[in-house]
Amino acid sequence: MMLDTLDMTNELEKCGYNRKQAEGQAKVYIKMIANLLDEQIATKEDIRETQMLSKDLANQARFEFKQEINKLRAETKQEIAALRAETKQEIAALRAETKQEFDKVRHEIAELRSELKQDIAELRSELKLDIQKLSQDLTRRMAVMLAGTVAIISGLMAILHYI
Repeated sequence: MMLDTLDMTNELEKCGYNRKQAEGQAKVYIKMIANLLDEQIATKEDIRETQMLSKDLANQARFEFKQEINKLRAETKQEIAALRAETKQEIAALRAETKQEFDKVRHEIAELRSELKQDIAELRSELKLDIQKLSQDLTRRMAVMLAGTVAIISGLMAILHYI
């Protein structure tokens, strides 16, 4: 951007400045504007440096981001491995506990089976004794009834014989 000092000098003369004052004032303004522009406007070199710095920062950020991802990935793998090991231990403990419970139940069933067999054997013995007693009692009663019937028949025959 070019600044026209002649045009500025002419404008200042129109405002009432003499030629010398207008030229001096124009030079001051031009220097001030040039200083401001130097401080505030980026040159192509400034832009290139900024772009390079931005690329470097982006590459650094990318590198750090990848490192962080790799770190998180490794931590996650470790946590998964730890959880896997813990889960395996819990499963093994649960299996052992379940096996103990099954063994306990099997033992209880075996004891109950043994008790039932013993109870059945006792009931069979009691039943045999009861059947023998009933058989003997029935035999006695039948013998008594038979003897009574024989006596009645003998008595009736004797009566019939006298008649």
